[in-house]
Amino acid sequence: TGTSNKAYLNIIHDIWDGLPYLSGHGIGISLSSSCTTNEIYRNYIYNCYLGIVTTITGGSGGDKIYHNLVKDSYINGIDIIGDPGIDPIYVYNNTVIHNPNPAVNDGDPVGHGISIQSNAKKAVWANNIVETKRHSTVTNNVQAYYIADGSGGLISLKTNNNLVYQSDSEAHIGKIINSSG
Repeated sequence: TGTSNKAYLNIIHDIWDGLPYLSGHGIGISLSSSCTTNEIYRNYIYNCYLGIVTTITGGSGGDKIYHNLVKDSYINGIDIIGDPGIDPIYVYNNTVIHNPNPAVNDGDPVGHGISIQSNAKKAVWANNIVETKRHSTVTNNVQAYYIADGSGGLISLKTNNNLVYQSDSEAHIGKIINSSG
């Protein structure tokens, strides 16, 4: 908890407990309390189960995730899970090379470059670059961008000037689902 916490200029890599999808753990950087105006910037995160995860609930929000390079996360590169409070979580000027590890899910890759999960409420995504290097042949669950509008209800997601590169011609750019899937 607190105000204006910062995680910057870190190189974080190879964090995974070896367990499969939905059981595994290992996060490069995690924001998990009701803080205000936290910043995650200029980090290089690679080969982690999850790259950057926010599970914040409450507070006044305004957290910023920017100028990070997140590469080869086994599941999600940048994952917004919690409700940030009054102001949105800002995700901008990041580069995510999304190359999910098929070993995590019985040979079929899963995950998203940048995602907002079902209990998240507000976010701004701008000027991000996501390269998707794989596609899923079984679950069809690999995308550059993923937006879930679940029971918590997405209030606001503003996107602007985000780029996607598809190294795999069958990779999906995005997926938007409602609470029924």
